[in-house]
Amino acid sequence: MNTYQIMDEPRGSKLSKVTVDPMWPLLGFMLGGALFSWTWSVINSFALNSPSRNKELITVFIALFIFTLMYLGFGTLYSKGYLDGINTQYIKMVIISVELIFCYKIFLMQRDSFDVYEYFNGQVAHPVIGLLIAFVVGRKVESFVIGALLAEVMQ
Repeated sequence: MNTYQIMDEPRGSKLSKVTVDPMWPLLGFMLGGALFSWTWSVINSFALNSPSRNKELITVFIALFIFTLMYLGFGTLYSKGYLDGINTQYIKMVIISVELIFCYKIFLMQRDSFDVYEYFNGQVAHPVIGLLIAFVVGRKVESFVIGALLAEVMQ
């Protein structure tokens, strides 16, 4: 027997119990960095099982690609001396701005599906564990990844 389903309604999944409001992975960006936020958004995307999940995953893949290119590109320019007169804090601000654009884009993509999920009494997890992990581990992992990327360029 077929059941009626709204086209935009997220379907339940095995990870549904870890679904959080997309605002929390966005806040996780502030506490744990972009890599943590994107990882949490991917987990939330699978947990939410929304119709836009594939678009969200493609957005995260593009964000990771641009993240890598930015650090490799700025690292190369810096090591060759092209950025000697520029304060590195400005470069970091540009990188953070681009990362935040992707975090916000993913937030907007998940927001509508989450609203429908919540309207149909979907189970919403508490974000405290994710925020604690972001605070304790997120920046350390991101610093390690950035250090590894820059080590390739600075040789």
